[in-house]
Amino acid sequence: MTPASETDRLLDYFKARADEDVSVKEAAEGAGLEPKTAATLAARLSGRGQLTRVKRGVYAYVTGGPEPRTLAFVVEELLRGVEGAFGPVVVEELRLRLEDPGSPEALRVIVEDLTERVGEAGRDALLRGVLANLPRADAAAIRRALEP
Repeated sequence: MTPASETDRLLDYFKARADEDVSVKEAAEGAGLEPKTAATLAARLSGRGQLTRVKRGVYAYVTGGPEPRTLAFVVEELLRGVEGAFGPVVVEELRLRLEDPGSPEALRVIVEDLTERVGEAGRDALLRGVLANLPRADAAAIRRALEP
């Protein structure tokens, strides 16, 4: 059996305290890491959306997927972008395909449609603009929801 990586040990420590804000110093001690290593890894995990930075040197484990209200907000913002580029008729066609605008499926439908209309680069640019207006943890949850 392979020993757990430093990243896995740190993430496991945060998972075990999912309902707490944890200092990097405490996490380093608990995971058996040097504080500087733990700080670097925590920042990387935060960038990936697995941890959220509460304040300097303090992180919390990110649980679950995006909330329906966050999904609905992102869907509406994407629809505004579609309307600006393609007009209200296209938006109405898309809305007819959405059963629940607060669902991951609605987000996937819009993202697939955007990819067909403007390509991956255009889709990614629009998504970046929308996600930039969300808290980091919410944006990371949306990105994870879009992963295949």
